[in-house]
Amino acid sequence: MLAASILKPERLTLAAESLTPEDFHAPDHRSIYGAMLALRSNGKGVDLLTLADELSRLGRLDTVGGSVRLAEIASLGCLGNFPEHLGILKEMTARRKVIGVGLALYDGGHDLSANLPDLAQMACNLGAAVVAGKPRLVVADAAQLLSMQLPQREYFLNPVIPRQGLVMIYAPRGVGKTFVALTLAYAVASGQRVFRWQAPQPRRVLYLDGEMPASTMQERLAAIVTGFEQELPGPDWLRFITPDLQGIGARMPNLATPEGQAALLPHLEGVDLVILDNLATLARAGRENDAEGWLPVQEWMLGLRQRGLSVCLIHHAGKGGQQRGTSSREDVLDTVIALKRPPDYRQEEGARFEVHLEKARGICGDEAKSFEATLDAQGEALVWRCKDIEDVRLAQVQALHSEGMTVRDIAEETGIARSTVHRMVKKLKAA
Repeated sequence: MLAASILKPERLTLAAESLTPEDFHAPDHRSIYGAMLALRSNGKGVDLLTLADELSRLGRLDTVGGSVRLAEIASLGCLGNFPEHLGILKEMTARRKVIGVGLALYDGGHDLSANLPDLAQMACNLGAAVVAGKPRLVVADAAQLLSMQLPQREYFLNPVIPRQGLVMIYAPRGVGKTFVALTLAYAVASGQRVFRWQAPQPRRVLYLDGEMPASTMQERLAAIVTGFEQELPGPDWLRFITPDLQGIGARMPNLATPEGQAALLPHLEGVDLVILDNLATLARAGRENDAEGWLPVQEWMLGLRQRGLSVCLIHHAGKGGQQRGTSSREDVLDTVIALKRPPDYRQEEGARFEVHLEKARGICGDEAKSFEATLDAQGEALVWRCKDIEDVRLAQVQALHSEGMTVRDIAEETGIARSTVHRMVKKLKAA
């Protein structure tokens, strides 16, 4: 932060709008930043020479480590995402204030001579510490934004789950959502392929299951793992929180409440992707069609995005075939994936469905095309097999056409539009 402000004066202007010397934890950093603000307020440029001179004038150059220490700080280079780091620094300041008030409250609670009304007021100050510590909005003009060295967006699962991505996968009951979610979780955690999507490298995954018995999860995961070629990089790369592993009477956290979000917070350290299976059991916000009830979950997810995490929601489809509940859920999502039964699906086929990208921010061309996926049992392993929907439908039309069915009959049998069937029949005759 200090190096970026020394090397790029426009960043010091940005920092000065919200950052004070007291926001730095280290005393020498406070002194250096205070001297930088003093130079700026006097209309002077900030470089190593003027900064050393100002600190010397204030009698603080030696206490911060001298000119050599200033040069070391400047050598650290510029931060790529400067506004984000400003926000992190302000958040750390607020957290230190909360810790300070909390420790004082702890000590006061053990001191039997302490006045209870004073302790109650001190408890109220915990909230005030957070509010007071919140940074003001950071504003960058066009030139500042264009000059920022921002990192290119990475993918946890290319192209459907970007870093800081918010994703929803929804389907009717019984389609195989949990099989999909478990396969996706293992692929991302081990850096492998699932369906037609590739995880470029292993990422740490936290899987929250809201309803499945632990024995069923174990059985399914074992079969899915057997179907992959690579193992996880380590034991903590894929972790699970599931109801049966909690204490007797304990419930899974309700992520629509501050208490539920706080319960999950300690387990997010180092996590890249959070999978919520499913939304109805893990975000119990009352009426699903109520957009206002969705807001606490949305704010929580946006907070995770700001921290660099991605979230994948597993959700149910309603009677109309769309995702169940308020459509406002989709507003902030990067990717919405619908799993749908093919028109000719038979119950004995198990997990077979079409995969449609209904919202695909930044995805185009062949990567956005729908396809069909089938879960095959190969011994003790479960393996996904994918086909283009066009090829599947062409095979259906070919089989029915060879039986002598008309274009109209084929369209009624398969649910494919009559014009599409007519085009396919012409293609088969020309082949």
